[in-house]
Amino acid sequence: MSHGIPQDSVLGPILFLLFINDLIECCIPHSDIYLFADDAKLFRHITQNSDKTALQKCVNALQEWTQEWFLKLNASNCMVMSFGRNVENSYTNNILENSQIKLLVRTDHAKGSRDSIRRETFI
Repeated sequence: MSHGIPQDSVLGPILFLLFINDLIECCIPHSDIYLFADDAKLFRHITQNSDKTALQKCVNALQEWTQEWFLKLNASNCMVMSFGRNVENSYTNNILENSQIKLLVRTDHAKGSRDSIRRETFI
């Protein structure tokens, strides 16, 4: 093994946490990030164009971090979710996958439309 965390070991989970410890530092200047196990949630309150740019910078920083540490980012599991009364659909977030720019899938939820959000999605 030239890099990564050994699978199915007792120390694997602890080593993984140490391995991703600096992920937060690479994203914090641009957006906030929550980590749980091997999932990361980037988020930013979008009120102006500079917020959109900052969120894309965070996505780019996350991608550079994964390349630096030889981790593969599964772009098919990446998506953008927007919440609010007046969700603007004119901006997009991109991610680079296999040297091609991929548009992230977008899901929008207007305030008050709780029927469209299933509880299982967030568990």
